[in-house]
Amino acid sequence: MQESQAVKTKYFKKSVKANLIIGFCFYLLIVINVFILKNILAVTIAFLVLGTYRIIIAGINYLSLKKSKKNFLEKRSVEINTHGNEAEFIQPKQKHMKKTEELNQLFIDWQNQFQHYKGKFVSDGIMNEEIYLNAKPKLLFIAKEANNPSQTEGDFRDYWKDGAKETFSYRIAEWSYGIQNNFPPFDSIYNSDDSVYKTALNSIAFMNVKKAAGGGLSEFEEVLSAVKSDKFFLLKEIEIINPDIVILGLSVQEIRDNLFDNLKWVRSGYEIEIAKSENRKFIDFYHPSARNAPSAAYSLLQNVINSDSFKNL
Repeated sequence: MQESQAVKTKYFKKSVKANLIIGFCFYLLIVINVFILKNILAVTIAFLVLGTYRIIIAGINYLSLKKSKKNFLEKRSVEINTHGNEAEFIQPKQKHMKKTEELNQLFIDWQNQFQHYKGKFVSDGIMNEEIYLNAKPKLLFIAKEANNPSQTEGDFRDYWKDGAKETFSYRIAEWSYGIQNNFPPFDSIYNSDDSVYKTALNSIAFMNVKKAAGGGLSEFEEVLSAVKSDKFFLLKEIEIINPDIVILGLSVQEIRDNLFDNLKWVRSGYEIEIAKSENRKFIDFYHPSARNAPSAAYSLLQNVINSDSFKNL
């Protein structure tokens, strides 16, 4: 089914591109005809009609492409809910398999199931398994997608190996260090050297719900579609990581509720919603790149973690 969808996508994309090029060529001929050749009106009108026709055809093919993709994802969503087809592609766990090895195998199965990830899959998971398994509590941060418009493949475990690199990872490091060290004053972290941030990042797990990268601003429909189509694999990744606390930076409630449709969210008392599933707690928090003062976000998370609402979940 994925191959059939890929063929359709390739056809529609080529058709849109070809018709746009032809359409704009006709418009170029109009400019040449009117301002350079100063030709008759009838020829100009003919070029205008032909150019407009091609642009309309390109628009129709573009809409057909979007509809085809939507239908494909809706069909995959039905399969996800039954856990049928995806389960067939999950290789059985080997005895004494490390979590990182389990995740790597999951990512292979994931890409085999969804061919559109070929050459674009961005892996994530546990940054340093030995440190993570000894951390208290074990933390998992969930965001939307990697910021990489070129959409090349990569791995956050390699990218963050040497420590924080941008605002996004600095905020995650500060929050994780605070939770795991009883929230020392923010300045003691903020004014520390990079080794503190590196240690903090090595102690956590991180994952995006959309495994192909996007641009600086996430497209809501694309992220939501990824959650619906990849839901089985996303939940499997969380199961392998097995965190004590999950901190969401998804920004949009609809994305959250599609991934965690069995959670009952309650207020923490600080305009941040929290939930619990068995022994795992969830915090629906800000995106790490949100334009908040770093110390304010840190203090807010501290209040949520220390609130009676969160402790009594």
